[in-house]
Amino acid sequence: MAISVEAVRELREATNAGVMDCKRALAATDGNIDKAVAYLQEQGIASAAKKANRETSQGLIDSYIHAIHRMQYFDIKDVDFTNPIAKLRYEDHVEGSYPNFAGPLNCESCHNAGKYNPPDQARSLPGLISAGATLKAGSFRNIGPVPAQITGPAERACGGCHRAAFINEDNASALSVFYAHTTVNGTSVTDTTQASLDAVNFYLMGQVGVWRPTPAPAPVAGAQVESCWLCHKNAGDEHQALFNKWRKSF
Repeated sequence: MAISVEAVRELREATNAGVMDCKRALAATDGNIDKAVAYLQEQGIASAAKKANRETSQGLIDSYIHAIHRMQYFDIKDVDFTNPIAKLRYEDHVEGSYPNFAGPLNCESCHNAGKYNPPDQARSLPGLISAGATLKAGSFRNIGPVPAQITGPAERACGGCHRAAFINEDNASALSVFYAHTTVNGTSVTDTTQASLDAVNFYLMGQVGVWRPTPAPAPVAGAQVESCWLCHKNAGDEHQALFNKWRKSF
């Protein structure tokens, strides 16, 4: 039977389960919401609490992991940049480098070989990038407030490292150009409510052919299929190859 977007959204709001889990549950229960809730609970997927229109307040783990590996300082709100010692400690942290001295290195320390290029959009959904923190009173940086936004999988994952580099160096112009580039060539939605994230996911799942619901999900302003692969299809392979060349030079 055809599963409507409205039914999936209602089930997600009731259970906090993923989109595809909700679709499978509705298919298994002939579209009955109550039975689908019970089905998900039996599978250990549904959460006990209803989250109606909950604000999405946490970023995606892959974005954090890439930023951490690029030595981004996540407690920047606690740094007193008017204190030269605190500022020096911050600079010492962000100028560090990801440990590359034993075992699989660089991208391959986390990814299997050939699996670190831009994500397949049929297998990785858009997600939330958290907003920047407010600095201590009196502290100043060139990079101003950065709002939270919903982005595509490549900007979220691969972009996590690029953003961290600009943030660490306080390069406001480079960060602005990066955001302009990813906005033109991908998804940038500043409404970060759960309802907005669901709408973006429904729309883009239809665009990449993962799901063809009837009626088709309405377009969402700022949401589009990423075109990263047109220019950066083998970016991960190229990064790893450059690293391997650098490593062999020692």
